[in-house]
Amino acid sequence: MTLFSKVMMATLMASTALVSSADACSRLAKHSDHGVAYVRSVDWGTKTGMDLVTFGVGDDVTTYEAEGFYRQANEPAKNFTVAWVENESFHGVQAQAFNDKGMVADTLYMAPSADYIGDYKDNGAPAVNLADAPGYLVAMYDTAPEIAEAYNSGEFQFAWSADLGYAGQHGVHVSAVDANGDAVLFQVNEGGEVLVYTGNIEGSDLGVKANAPLLQYHRENIAAFNAEDGNTAENVPADISSASRHLRLTWLNQNISLGGMSKPEALGTVQNMYDSGASVPQQVIDPTIGATYTTRQTSRTILGDDIITVRDFATAAEISYSITDAKIAHELSGGRVCADAMDQANEGGRMIQFRSCPKPAAGS
Repeated sequence: MTLFSKVMMATLMASTALVSSADACSRLAKHSDHGVAYVRSVDWGTKTGMDLVTFGVGDDVTTYEAEGFYRQANEPAKNFTVAWVENESFHGVQAQAFNDKGMVADTLYMAPSADYIGDYKDNGAPAVNLADAPGYLVAMYDTAPEIAEAYNSGEFQFAWSADLGYAGQHGVHVSAVDANGDAVLFQVNEGGEVLVYTGNIEGSDLGVKANAPLLQYHRENIAAFNAEDGNTAENVPADISSASRHLRLTWLNQNISLGGMSKPEALGTVQNMYDSGASVPQQVIDPTIGATYTTRQTSRTILGDDIITVRDFATAAEISYSITDAKIAHELSGGRVCADAMDQANEGGRMIQFRSCPKPAAGS
């Protein structure tokens, strides 16, 4: 039984799949004078949370089996890692993870891939369940180019066609950005083909990530719009669809510079860019799916910094956590420690306190 078993099993009693299929979540990474400024959200039709979980060097970071795959990835972690595990709606899927080398990895929804993942074939490499993907990548590798090289050399594969832990089978896409601004993005296309995009966020469009459609179609939208033209946003679409959120973030990314700003100013500007381009208010309908969802949480940081700040959008409460503090707590406890970030934020805390993780449910 996995971590946070009581929470997960209570949720599973109500549902065995994700509640919504909303095209949700966005991510922006942008160079500043102080490093790569980063912000990422979780947006969903039902309430989500932020349970932080640590993995130490030598730990097993593969919580879930990659069902149907011959070889399971089970190498011990090489880096200390703090993962954001979502238990309220996603049944234990990792949304994001940071390591102590300054790299972040994330999983976002990619609905079109759901039609293609059944065609993906086991290539014989050790398989990682997608629910574990963010933590696995940052626990095992220091940089995005290392991830791409390891994937291409057959060190690992993602179990695209397996259930995401207890969340069922879904289309997602996975990416990582390191402290140098190098990025790697994995997407499943028609026929189960996995496309791997690499580059630095300075000279590519990989600093922006949203959901449907697949990246090649986002690029068609950008080319048709000419996102480099002007600073008025006169023709930028206002709806909350993923395609429009991606276009708005791209437009902002190409027209705003963080040069000459202090570190707090750079972080504030990137948060403002996110809020302007991708934040989803309550009750607004996505015209592509005829349903609503809202921004639930964000995290922001300078990649490589020790401090990561998170926000509960329902209350505007913010709180920060320290990778170093998490590592100390992990070592003092002799193993994994956890924190309910949103509870602590709404209790008025300024810095997250990591404590022993919840015990598994009786009989599990």
